[in-house]
Amino acid sequence: KLAKRVAKSLNATAMGKVKKGGGTDFYAYDLWNLKYLKGFTWEHLREKVAYERRVQSHKLKMRVARAKQTNDEYVQMADDAKTFAAIEARKQRKNQPSSSSLQQNVDEDHRDFTLLSNFVGKRQHAQTKTVTPKFDDNLDT
Repeated sequence: KLAKRVAKSLNATAMGKVKKGGGTDFYAYDLWNLKYLKGFTWEHLREKVAYERRVQSHKLKMRVARAKQTNDEYVQMADDAKTFAAIEARKQRKNQPSSSSLQQNVDEDHRDFTLLSNFVGKRQHAQTKTVTPKFDDNLDT
């Protein structure tokens, strides 16, 4: 009963007061808008507030998870691009050999063979000779 009387008396009244010195309260021109709700308890209000907090928390978690997923995808794409660039660079180096790699290929074609010659009795004199194999490019077989 008290709540009904308070709601009726305060409904449509000013929240603040106009001061005599010309100054006004911040809420001087705002009005109360009250209505008595039969059967409404504070527990209902607490439940609603708790529910809204849970919803807001869930939305925030979903937003953070979505941002993390987007970030992980970006990092994965950056790693893939870096790997792909390294593969392409390796292919280019392999297809276009530089002068230093040509020199290495020439050096690899020289092989040392140990030839046994000048047999004197049971003693052997080993002679090392460098041989460069010759490749015939005009093989038609």
